[in-house]
Amino acid sequence: MEIYPNPNKSDMLNIRFSTNSSSKLTATISDIVGRQLLEPQEFMASEGENIFEFNLRELKAKGIYLVTLTDGFQSVTLKLTKP
Repeated sequence: MEIYPNPNKSDMLNIRFSTNSSSKLTATISDIVGRQLLEPQEFMASEGENIFEFNLRELKAKGIYLVTLTDGFQSVTLKLTKP
């Protein structure tokens, strides 16, 4: 999984990942202590490479955040910086 741009000064975050099968995914943004800050966004991923946009418009504060992508069985978390 890759997130970009990172550091992010914009209202949109791209999430790029590959999957072996079609599945429903949920992306969340939380602070460093694990509090969810934005409404989760759900995506339908197809087999192969996928790119989705996550709206960060409501995330105004500078800081370090965690972006988590889960399919219900496993999760991947990456660090996002808002300068």
